[in-house]
Amino acid sequence: MNLVLNNNSNGEEFTEAVTFKVTKVEIDPDSHLISKNNSVTLGIDDEVLASQFSVFPNPVTNELTVKNPNQIHIEKITIFNSLGQLERQLKNVNTINVSTLMNGLHFLRIQTEQGVFHKSFLKQ
Repeated sequence: MNLVLNNNSNGEEFTEAVTFKVTKVEIDPDSHLISKNNSVTLGIDDEVLASQFSVFPNPVTNELTVKNPNQIHIEKITIFNSLGQLERQLKNVNTINVSTLMNGLHFLRIQTEQGVFHKSFLKQ
């Protein structure tokens, strides 16, 4: 059985009587805590927005196109290889010449005014 306690203000304390033996206590198992120096946005809006980005053709040989929703401007695209090494950074583009990249899996970090989105593509 799980018991979830929602902390809504600083210094809040909880006392709960339980009718079972406590075998484990987890504090914020899904990393949803928000502290003074960070922020978290939870919701499906980000997922819906991310699904509106697409990269094609995938697999790609020469030229990759990044399609974004009309209301969102792409500020910067960063390409990483499968080892996480920086391959290339591009500003204000939707079409990328990938002919000089090594064959294999690559990752795009798409920076917009609405947030950062991630996509992957396979270079042949």
